[in-house]
Amino acid sequence: NLRGKEEFVEITWEKAYELVANELKRVYEKYGSNAVYGGSYGWFFVGSVNNPQSLLGRMLNIAGGCTTRTLTYSTHCIRAITPY
Repeated sequence: NLRGKEEFVEITWEKAYELVANELKRVYEKYGSNAVYGGSYGWFFVGSVNNPQSLLGRMLNIAGGCTTRTLTYSTHCIRAITPY
């Protein structure tokens, strides 16, 4: 396994787009849209223009759909501690 041991290789933006698009196609075909995670708790931006979560979600929904996060960190903590 070479993970983390390989050298970084500079590529063009076009090649990067091609690699990402091909991997998304592969995952959609093999595993379906539930296997594509379309969210990140840490990507926030004030305002609606150029909101990274919105843009990522829109792109992945156009491509075939995705799984996103539910609720928030605080909500999950409350749900975990409430029974006690």
